[in-house]
Amino acid sequence: MDRETFDRLFDHAFEEAARSSELVPDPENSWVRFEKRLAKRTRSRRRLRLVPYVVLSFMLGAFIFGTPAVTIAFQPIIESAASIRDGVVELTVGRQKPSDAMPQTDAPPNYQGEQQRSMHCR
Repeated sequence: MDRETFDRLFDHAFEEAARSSELVPDPENSWVRFEKRLAKRTRSRRRLRLVPYVVLSFMLGAFIFGTPAVTIAFQPIIESAASIRDGVVELTVGRQKPSDAMPQTDAPPNYQGEQQRSMHCR
């Protein structure tokens, strides 16, 4: 086969191949990358939708199970500082509870207490 015939057949075959095939890249790799980004965005939006429910549940739990102990915590100190007798400030922490214990020593002479007990040594 001579050179001219070969070139003509080669050009014809090349043009035929160029017309029949399209140069389109494989979309699989691009789609996989896009799918990952799409899933990430969907997850983040789903988490953001849950934020109001989480805040509401914390507030509801604090309202239901919360105790007013914080407001009463300093009341005994304030009550005890307010008890002034004969120019003496008596500061006690907590509430005063009556004691059933008997003193082991006698009262000082001329003692005028609220309860007059007989004080004997044990």
